[in-house]
Amino acid sequence: MKILYKSRLLRNNLITGVFFTLLGIIGFVLHTSNLFSSYLVAMGVIYIIVYAVMKSKGYISIVDGVFTKNTGFFKQINVKDIQKVRMFKDSYRIDSPEKTITLYKSSIHHNSELVLQDFFKQLQLDPNEHVLRKVG
Repeated sequence: MKILYKSRLLRNNLITGVFFTLLGIIGFVLHTSNLFSSYLVAMGVIYIIVYAVMKSKGYISIVDGVFTKNTGFFKQINVKDIQKVRMFKDSYRIDSPEKTITLYKSSIHHNSELVLQDFFKQLQLDPNEHVLRKVG
């Protein structure tokens, strides 16, 4: 299962990448500072790569019983180790004995958020733990 990023985040990275790349190419064509133009092209390519990775991997993936947050440093929790899921105003907090993962609602696509909530409801946690209890 893959939980997607919001389309707006993906679109912003792509537009920024294309914009920086075009500025750099225009700088090369107009023979302005080659160093600055190279910097702009490099930044544009980095943004386009970030867009491609975000689009292909998604924000969260759940494969073979492993819950993985695909941002920066990949954080993983085994699904069977999840002890508590708390819902805050702007995030989810998933706790296990060793790790805690925070998921920000502002990054999750709306349809994927519904799928994620269904996944959390399907987890059979200890009845004393309040799954998706609103805090704050």
